[in-house]
Amino acid sequence: MWTQADIDALRRAIATGAKRVEYGDKIVEYRTLAEMERTLALMEAEVNGGQTFSSRRKVLLMDRGFNRFNDLENRDDGTCR
Repeated sequence: MWTQADIDALRRAIATGAKRVEYGDKIVEYRTLAEMERTLALMEAEVNGGQTFSSRRKVLLMDRGFNRFNDLENRDDGTCR
């Protein structure tokens, strides 16, 4: 069973770009941001009784004159894509 403290720990890790999260006496290392976001959604659904709130942002990127919206993702080098 997940707790709000677990959700907060995972959100902090996502915000800082960390891939390793400590939940009580367990340490979990995630492979991708997508995996972390899926886990966060499952945690929120369990803690909030099925009501989830999206924490994803949309950003407008300009690429060779074309506008496109992408999800904000952190790259391994610390930049956003």
